[in-house]
Amino acid sequence: MKWLTGLSLVIATVLQIGIVGQKAHAVSVLAEPISESDQHQNVDLVIKAKRLPALPEWLEQEVLISKENLLKNINPLGTVSGVVVASPQKENPNYFRHWIRDAALVMNVLVEYRKTAKTKAEKKLYDSYLEKYLNFSSQNQSKAFYGEPIFEVNGEPFVGPWGRPQNDGPALRALTLAAWARLLIAEGKENFVRKHLYSSELPASTVIKRDLEFVSYEWRNPCFDLWEEVKAQNFYTLMVQKAALLSGADLAEELNDFGASDWYLRQASQIDQVLKKFSETEKSYVISHINQVEGLSYKQSNLDVSVLLGLLHVGEWRNQKLNTSKILGTFSALEQQFASLYSVNRSFNQFAPAIGRYPEDRYAGSNFDGGNPWVLTTAAMAEFIYKSATEMLSGSTPTQSAKKVKLARGMVAAGDEYLRRVQLHANPDGSLSEQIDRFTGYMTSARDLTWSYAGLLTANLAREEALKKIKQSSGTN
Repeated sequence: MKWLTGLSLVIATVLQIGIVGQKAHAVSVLAEPISESDQHQNVDLVIKAKRLPALPEWLEQEVLISKENLLKNINPLGTVSGVVVASPQKENPNYFRHWIRDAALVMNVLVEYRKTAKTKAEKKLYDSYLEKYLNFSSQNQSKAFYGEPIFEVNGEPFVGPWGRPQNDGPALRALTLAAWARLLIAEGKENFVRKHLYSSELPASTVIKRDLEFVSYEWRNPCFDLWEEVKAQNFYTLMVQKAALLSGADLAEELNDFGASDWYLRQASQIDQVLKKFSETEKSYVISHINQVEGLSYKQSNLDVSVLLGLLHVGEWRNQKLNTSKILGTFSALEQQFASLYSVNRSFNQFAPAIGRYPEDRYAGSNFDGGNPWVLTTAAMAEFIYKSATEMLSGSTPTQSAKKVKLARGMVAAGDEYLRRVQLHANPDGSLSEQIDRFTGYMTSARDLTWSYAGLLTANLAREEALKKIKQSSGTN
């Protein structure tokens, strides 16, 4: 089956650098059967699969569509300034709210585009979005405990029953705003940064400083994971908390807050020691949580795409290789498990598999009848491969380059198969929902999910970076 290309090439990468991968443990979850009615419903996808435009051609348009739709979900009609709605959908499910996590990841996409903005007008546009987000974030901090995950579009905390606290949100927000702060400092706007983003005074009065202080003192405590289902020590949360502290330490030092910089670095080092425990099991993959105290009891495999998301969402502050046996074991186990689990993957096995959150997932958006593949998780597999290719080529010697460039090209092709999977299921107008129905292959759950667009855009940025690195390493212009 063609989907095996992705796995084999990533494992080949590991072998090239002298690390032997391990065989992934099987996860005991029954695959969904393919019914005659499901096959009938897939007829139009069968036709579409034969007529898909080349991926670069589709991406050129889809990136524009994703940017446009992402921006539409920032401060839409009926919301106060600075709100980023998870989706415009208001029922079954109602995602017309501001999630701290989602908003930070979305605004980080704008920071990435701000880095390469070519005109003053373009920079000003991104800064306008970011400044409104900054102001709304400051209001959030003043109205609720920092681990509060959701705010209504009028700026008030969501008061319904939910998984609380969720401590990845403040860390992600600090990461995003610290990246923006560095851009502003480089442009001579340090005074703005000191006044609105990071001041050394205590009690903390600026958004980044407040978040960093919260993270530095709260990271040891269990909280709910990014899927809002398991209260434990979570790999994803700890990864983004460590990255926020490393980034924060760097920013604090740049702004002469040396005591805080040292404190943040010491906390990050301690988190690093805890993170090792997630790999110190008999499993061939990195597990997603330890020391569970509350939440779902049926995630027996502890295999979760959140591990890869944690590695991707920390950017330059990851400080560990992607191409290690346990991390690749995670990629491998996810790829193998979901390829056989969902009937839509077996029906269209010429593509890389559509990836869900974790094998035992039961959440389908408006019900809990069974989990589906998600757009953002499928795009994350592509992003992981692209970033692995870039990482492999970094620091290559001329002798190694020719072989590694050839392998990197193959890896980009493997990542492309995951984006082709997204291409297959995307709506005709290019819009992306939260999930892909595991039987029919149609978009389902919340429409126009902002995080889906963010995931597609960051995957494409990683693809562009990998292609650029290949070009540099091969000596072509």
